[in-house]
Amino acid sequence: SPKPRTDTGASPASKTTSLALGDFQASHFQATGGVRIELENYAKRLIIATASTFDATPPTNKAVLNGAPNAPARVAFGEDRLAGAKILLDEGKQTFAIPGPGDFHLTLPANGKDRKKPLPLEITWANGMTFNNDQLLATFEGNVLARVLQKESDLSQLSANVLRVKLRRVAGVADATVPVDLNGAAGL
Repeated sequence: SPKPRTDTGASPASKTTSLALGDFQASHFQATGGVRIELENYAKRLIIATASTFDATPPTNKAVLNGAPNAPARVAFGEDRLAGAKILLDEGKQTFAIPGPGDFHLTLPANGKDRKKPLPLEITWANGMTFNNDQLLATFEGNVLARVLQKESDLSQLSANVLRVKLRRVAGVADATVPVDLNGAAGL
């Protein structure tokens, strides 16, 4: 029978439990009371998701991260992170969505040409955002503000009701790492 394993080296507040399922397959996961999920070696970088609750149905490849008042659900991958009251993940369709307001902080890598050093970017929105990994298309809706996070004298920003950003994979880099360049979106 499956036996839970607890990380006894962790402090009591941060103990983790995993379940060795052997030949069994879970059909539903639920976690409440503050959740932290770490995916190691996924896309060649550590992904950390935090939320008040987590609800997943592995057979459908779907999961929902719910935040709490004043504590949104967050997904961080390297220096990049996104946040919203609810994050909907669909691994089968390779999409995620944040209904309602949220923010996305990302760092565009240096490209050795017109961008000599990494460029930090913040995008905020009011009505929702979606990302389709197959199409590499992000759509942000409602009072969208995209701004470069540089010193104030170098501040660049774009505001719109709807912002669609088509991304592209950088040549010569494995798809799993998904470094992206904006295709001239608003000159950023």
